[in-house]
Amino acid sequence: MDSRTRQKQFMYLLERIGEPLYVSPRGQGKSQVVYSIPQDALEDYEANAMAYLRKTIPSGSDVSVITVNKTATPYDLTPVQVIPRTAVFSYFSPVHQKAADALIKILSSQPNLEDYFNACTLCRDAVNPHLWVHAFLSTAIRREDMKGFIIPHLWEITPDLFFEARFLREAHKQSALPVEDRAVVEVPLVFTGFDTNPEHKVAYWREDVGVNSFHWHWHLVNPFTAPRGSIDRQGELFYSAHHEMLGRYNTERISNGLNRVTPIYLQEGSIVEEAYFSKLTVQSGGRNWGVRQENTPIRDIVRIKDPLFPTPTYVTDVRLWSDRIKEAIDAGFALSLDGKKVSLRNDNAIDIVGGMMEPSSNSVNRPYYGAMHNSGHLLLGYSHDPDFRYKEEIGVIGSTNTACRDTIFWRWHTNVDLILQRQKAFMPPYTATDLLLNGVSVSGLEVHTPSLDINTLLTFWMQSDVDLSRGLDFLKTDINNLGPIWARLTHLQHRDFEYHIIVRNSNAKNVTGTVRIFAAPKFDEQGDPLPFDEQRTLFFQMDKFTTTLKHGENLVQRKSIESALTIPWSQTFRQLERSVSSPTGVEAFCGCGWPQNLLVPKGKHGGLSLDFFVMITDWEVDRVNDPRAVGLTESQKAGCVDAAILCGTMGRKVPDAKAMGFPFDRLPAPVANTNVAPVSVAEFIKPYPNMIAKEVKVYHRDVTVLREDGAPTGSRVIRI
Repeated sequence: MDSRTRQKQFMYLLERIGEPLYVSPRGQGKSQVVYSIPQDALEDYEANAMAYLRKTIPSGSDVSVITVNKTATPYDLTPVQVIPRTAVFSYFSPVHQKAADALIKILSSQPNLEDYFNACTLCRDAVNPHLWVHAFLSTAIRREDMKGFIIPHLWEITPDLFFEARFLREAHKQSALPVEDRAVVEVPLVFTGFDTNPEHKVAYWREDVGVNSFHWHWHLVNPFTAPRGSIDRQGELFYSAHHEMLGRYNTERISNGLNRVTPIYLQEGSIVEEAYFSKLTVQSGGRNWGVRQENTPIRDIVRIKDPLFPTPTYVTDVRLWSDRIKEAIDAGFALSLDGKKVSLRNDNAIDIVGGMMEPSSNSVNRPYYGAMHNSGHLLLGYSHDPDFRYKEEIGVIGSTNTACRDTIFWRWHTNVDLILQRQKAFMPPYTATDLLLNGVSVSGLEVHTPSLDINTLLTFWMQSDVDLSRGLDFLKTDINNLGPIWARLTHLQHRDFEYHIIVRNSNAKNVTGTVRIFAAPKFDEQGDPLPFDEQRTLFFQMDKFTTTLKHGENLVQRKSIESALTIPWSQTFRQLERSVSSPTGVEAFCGCGWPQNLLVPKGKHGGLSLDFFVMITDWEVDRVNDPRAVGLTESQKAGCVDAAILCGTMGRKVPDAKAMGFPFDRLPAPVANTNVAPVSVAEFIKPYPNMIAKEVKVYHRDVTVLREDGAPTGSRVIRI
């Protein structure tokens, strides 16, 4: 099976996941396919329906038939089918997790690509659709024979996790019309409330399709159930990714005149002041996600009559686990399962504590340090119905693909982050040796945006069209009426820009440098300068790349769209179909990366001041020798172009020996000849010529621009 055939056959399995494969063709135009399922894998009525529906396809139609066979090795789906197809899937739930892992085991054990394809196809319609997506993609991104497979955007695969049911209902109505007569369904910028609730001012960001897709994909790449030691620096990745997200979210809050996030501590008597109503419905079962009223108390989850949550979760346990982790941090060691002391006063201690906190399979002592982070998601997710008396589903914080929507996610992770920062505070400050790059100095930093002053950025609103026909279950059989059904959503966007960095290399030979670019708000919520010790925890990465510095002066230029942090908007079914037909120039983005449209915070009408920071370090010191990469061709190494800054590198070591967040992850050393810490980033960088910081202003223009390559020009627009 060549790569183009593979992309097509597997990609179309992700279309209309709640609709049986035998119902109708997948794909559009000349890319349409039908899956021929073995008769003995179907019920009699399904086999009869498939035979009948195949006859409705006109002879001569440009439809490919994909034959599905039974796998060479039989498997048992009983442990997977304990989760009904109609249930809201939550990987944080131990029962759901066990079922998903059982399917992952079945799929990953298939000996070759053909059997893997057959198993994925035959399991698809027999299990919970969202569980199947999780298991299929979890295995697809890890199999050698699936390297380079490109995953369409999650919001096209499962639009019910992103759009309110009333918009999807209108899309269903449009599907009854001929393709050329269909209207575009416009989705408001925010649809979950009004700005009378101050938290709603940043709903556009929390509920952004890219933010939630990133969080889901991060956990897909870095699952806490991964075999012990199989993911390099997994605990540190958990800390770093969520810390970066919090830095960006807090900057967004300052942009909108809000205070930074306050943590929530889960203990007896805890109250969640904020309400949250996601207005989302799981289309495969018609079940609504749970909602939370204002001032909801946090109580033990004892859902005895809930078959999918048989084991209670207690508030006191989460508090106890939190105290034990903090006790270990303060003592400088954790206790392993066999009672030995595991030092927390070394460079990899954050990896250990992160593994205890999440927890992952790397936890040094799961029975003792528990599952603080994951159990917190469950306590908050079931706070509206902890004893199952109303038979309510979990709230959106209970699933990785929806959790970021809820305000309480950010408060809970602020608590988690403060504990992890507590660990970082015990690490010694970086020395001059750690921070300097001999013979290299940065003398200039300019951010260039077309038609704007230097060191000025511009954000605005953009409308992008999403094809809902790929994710909605229409049960359509008319091949001539399959086609796009457009929803138009509004999101934040910025004008592309470019960094110009002037670097002098005084060494006699070329130096390969790692360029690290960060940004953070310059002022706090009240407009006062942020003290450096607060500001350093808000710095978020904008880019990281290597460059060769020749002897003398160098001008290093880097476009914002080249950021190693982000992935593009363009990973849609429609564009991937074009790639399959014309594969030249296509990069195999696997999908884990920060959304490109949110690289820059919103800013303000009058300008939001950010400190942009650039540091150059020695790549010879930074680079990591990875035995797992030995023998791979360059194309194999580049088979999955994930944003390693946040996601790590699939199956290999993190390609940077420095700590994640370096140099802002530790408390700074005192200013020379004093016992006083630096009070500003300018004072911090003063001794280090390989660093520079400049103020950059972000202006927001309240205008809306329509992205090209969506619905046909002149299409009717329906606003609900």
